[in-house]
Amino acid sequence: METATRAFAKINLHLEILNKRDDGYHNILGLFANIGLFDLLKLDEINIINDPAKIPDVSINITGGDYKEHIKHISADENLIAKASKLYLKKINKSGRISFSLIKNIPAGGGLGGGSADSAAALRLLSDNIIRLNETELAKIGKETGADVPFCLAGGYGLCEGIGEKIEKISGKLNYYILLVNNGIQIETAAAYGLLKRGSDYNRKISENTRSLLKQFISKGNILNVKNVLKNDFEEKVFDLYPELGIIKNRLYGSGAVFALLSGSGSTLFGLFDDFEKASSALNLLKKEYKMVLLTNFL
Repeated sequence: METATRAFAKINLHLEILNKRDDGYHNILGLFANIGLFDLLKLDEINIINDPAKIPDVSINITGGDYKEHIKHISADENLIAKASKLYLKKINKSGRISFSLIKNIPAGGGLGGGSADSAAALRLLSDNIIRLNETELAKIGKETGADVPFCLAGGYGLCEGIGEKIEKISGKLNYYILLVNNGIQIETAAAYGLLKRGSDYNRKISENTRSLLKQFISKGNILNVKNVLKNDFEEKVFDLYPELGIIKNRLYGSGAVFALLSGSGSTLFGLFDDFEKASSALNLLKKEYKMVLLTNFL
C-alpha cells in the first residue's frame, strides 16, 4: 500500500462570498482548480487500538520544503492533518498513534488550500492503510475538517457551492501557464471573511447564466468568453489592507498575463499566460522581487 502521496494546491478561478450561515461558515460560489504545486505527505507510523475512548495521538513532523517554518508554530491539535486523522479514527471507532512527516512547499495563509490539501491527503492515506472508506464517507469527514477539504479530495476542476462541499465536477483541461506570486504575507481566512462583513441577511442571487459560463470556461478552455465574469470578492478588501498585492496583480498583467486574480482569501496572486515565452519572461523578472514566484500548470 502507498504510504506517501502528493497534496496538490488549488486556485480559485472565481469566488463569490454569499450569506453567513448559522454554523459560522459562509455560502459561496467558487470555481476551483488543482494546480501542479504540491506538499508531500508521508505516513510514518500506524499503531491502531480497539479503544475508541482513548484520545488518539497524532504527530506531524515537518521535515522540509520552502515553507517549513510557516507551520512549525501550529500545535498538533490545530493542524488540519491531525483534525482529519482524529475524525477518521472516530468514524472507524478506533484510536491509537499515527505519525506523519510533511514536506511543505505550499505557503500557509496564501489562499492555495495547502492545509486542506494536506488533510485530504492524510484521509486518503489512512483510508488506504487502515480501513477503507468510500468517497461519500471521506467527503463527510472532509467537510467537518475544513470547507476546502471536500474539493481537495475530489480534485480536478469543480464548481463549488454551500461552504464548498457541494461540488459539481467539470471535465476539461485549461491549457494556460500559471504564474504564482507570493510576497510572504500570511492572511488568516477568518480575518479575511471578517473584512467582508457578510451577515445572514446578505442577499445575492447567483444566476444560472453565471454557473453556465463558469462551466463552459473549463469545458471549452477559452478565458475570453468569461473574463468579465471571473472575480474574487476578497480582492477589494484585501488590496485595501495590503496595497502591494494590487501592485503584483498589475505587474502580472503588465508582464503579459491574459488574466490575473487573487486566489482564495490571499495572499497569492496568479496570472494565466497563453504563451510560454511570456510566462518564462515574467517568471525571470518577478522572481528577483518576490519571495515565491513559480511557474506551474493545471492538472
